[in-house]
Amino acid sequence: MVWVIIVVVVGVIAALLIWKFKHVLDWHDGALGNADAPFDLGETRTITYRAEAKRTRVLDPLDITALIHCEEEVYYQQGSDRVRKTNDWYVGPISVTRQPDDLAVSLVFDVHIPDSLAPSMDLRNNNINWTIDLELDPESGIQLTESFDITVGPRVRSRGVEPADVYRRPDNDGSGPLPPTPGGFYE
Repeated sequence: MVWVIIVVVVGVIAALLIWKFKHVLDWHDGALGNADAPFDLGETRTITYRAEAKRTRVLDPLDITALIHCEEEVYYQQGSDRVRKTNDWYVGPISVTRQPDDLAVSLVFDVHIPDSLAPSMDLRNNNINWTIDLELDPESGIQLTESFDITVGPRVRSRGVEPADVYRRPDNDGSGPLPPTPGGFYE
């Protein structure tokens, strides 16, 4: 009787692990293109995505969901514990066009960053995180869900000058965004 219980428990644990990591069975890692450089608030940029399927049966038919997501993340002390709280500021759909490709799922979509929201921020106890969330749901096969972090910077301009990029790609030393130029002001 004890062996039966042990076999059932091991089987349930194995099934849960397979369910949790099931995307590994059907999909190679996906890659996002043209999203390395920081976005500006109010910018619209064309992004590409490609994920290879290990088996062709997971390619068609395929439901595709893409979202742009802005989330505030706050940390605070509660007694001796550090507590994390999140709040969605914006979740918006992204229209997706699927490109013909027999070996992979190739997507092209236009990402628009609303100009009325806050740029990315990484402080000790308060963060603003932007992500692009994708979900590929095949009719026969295993669902793939991926989330990609993106950096969104403020648009800064000097009087009479077109907006200029404030952020530059971080150097290898881990330095982050550059401050606005003297005399510049936020739009």
